[in-house]
Amino acid sequence: MNDNPVSGSFGIIIARTAAASENALFSLELAQDLLVHGNQVGVFLIGDGIYLAKQGKTQAAALITTLLAKGAKVFASPEHLRASGLSKERLVSGIEVVEDTYKDLVDFVMERYEKVVSC
Repeated sequence: MNDNPVSGSFGIIIARTAAASENALFSLELAQDLLVHGNQVGVFLIGDGIYLAKQGKTQAAALITTLLAKGAKVFASPEHLRASGLSKERLVSGIEVVEDTYKDLVDFVMERYEKVVSC
């Protein structure tokens, strides 16, 4: 019997930076908690949320590194990378840049994860 009251696969879409919304960091912490309880977790970074993926000594980069090490998937929008002036080489290692943001986002929401939240 599974005694985990919240179980399954969870997708988290983050569209804001930590500076713009404390929910961005909270969402990464939520992802970490979900992983600890044996859930499958994916994070999709779009819009200004892409800045969370930038390499460096930030709380967001540390959380993303931990998530990836524990088996979470982290995806980034190529259009939003270009718009932010970032390149894949400047992201936390292990983040997957998708091919088509909107096609992959629809797959993320409709097919890949049972429950999806956005901030």
